[in-house]
Amino acid sequence: MLICADNCYICVTKVLQNMKRAEAKIYIDSTRPRKDGTCAIKLLVTFNRTRKYYHTGMYLTEKDYKKVVSGGRRNDFEKATASKFVEIVDKANKAIESIPYFTFEAFETAFNEDKVVRESV
Repeated sequence: MLICADNCYICVTKVLQNMKRAEAKIYIDSTRPRKDGTCAIKLLVTFNRTRKYYHTGMYLTEKDYKKVVSGGRRNDFEKATASKFVEIVDKANKAIESIPYFTFEAFETAFNEDKVVRESV
């Protein structure tokens, strides 16, 4: 995006907004627990105070989630889950860095580029 010759406020603001970096982190959706008491683990991406949640396919109880993110004594399952969290966030951050001007659509394309799209027959 180019700034106009007059350096007007609107043009400069648009450029500066696109220079801001999106943020990715892991989030537990405790507002809608399943019948077994587990909650969905989601990737939360924030850009310009707009949030979008992406499902990770993982479910944990709130107690287990707190154990995993606390970093205290962990068993093998908690260590594996914590490393999966780091892997997901790292992949999201790489996708964010690969986008020159961030949009959620561009992020989704970059983040899901290695997934195989299944065609229904």
